[in-house]
Amino acid sequence: MLNTESNNRLTVIEKGITVVEKTIRRYRLAAFISIIIAGILLIIFWSVFYFGAKKEYQYLLDIGAISGGLVSSLFSLSGLLFVYVAFLGQKQQLLYQQIEMLYNKEELSLTRIELQNQQKEMKQQNDTLKLQNFENTFFQLLSNYQKNISLFYIIMDNNLFKNFVKYYQNYIPENRQNITKEDLCTVFQNAIKDNSNRHIEYTFLYQIKSIIKIIEKNKISKNEYYFDILRNVLSKDEKRCIYLILNYDENIDTEIKTLFDKYNILNGYKIETSYFIKGRMFF
Repeated sequence: MLNTESNNRLTVIEKGITVVEKTIRRYRLAAFISIIIAGILLIIFWSVFYFGAKKEYQYLLDIGAISGGLVSSLFSLSGLLFVYVAFLGQKQQLLYQQIEMLYNKEELSLTRIELQNQQKEMKQQNDTLKLQNFENTFFQLLSNYQKNISLFYIIMDNNLFKNFVKYYQNYIPENRQNITKEDLCTVFQNAIKDNSNRHIEYTFLYQIKSIIKIIEKNKISKNEYYFDILRNVLSKDEKRCIYLILNYDENIDTEIKTLFDKYNILNGYKIETSYFIKGRMFF
């Protein structure tokens, strides 16, 4: 179906074709009439010559000259009319070609739109495939993280996260009401230097970092949904342990701290200052 502009153009061309067709019919009719008149005159003049053979010679010459000029003029006129009809026929063909070009243009436009739709559909399919691949990777990493927590950090009801937090508190000096952050960093370093088996591995932090990096690379959908899933996966004990590490381990990888802060992985969680008064535990 042609658009409005093409329809208007088509209407103009069709009117032009109608005018040309009428003109062709008129001039063709005029050409045939000229031929018929010329034929009739030719018959008349031939009859005059035939039946007037005994008349004066000069008279016959005059009749011949008149008949020759008139008949030849009529035949020439009819020939000229036919040439003009042929010219009009070419003009008519050009108009038909313009109509064909309009339809070809519209067909090309429709083909272009169809190709654009196919490209959009292919992009959507590609985006869907990328999203599926991302989600498969994301949930697999999340599952591996949870398995790692179950196998190495929470064994036989022995919660290493909780133990680490409690162990850290044991290093807080007695009767310190206004302990500074520098003091708490020192407490952390003293706890880490202890060779006790209660020292916690940071493997789980690097796993979370990997999950965050995977989410960052996703450009197909809104990532807040996946960050929210990650935040909800972390238990309160994990958040406490992460909070201590990020805030008081001066040797922690700065990229990890930056990523956790940027995406609010702890979801606003913080340890109350009352925790840092030795002997007061809040679990």
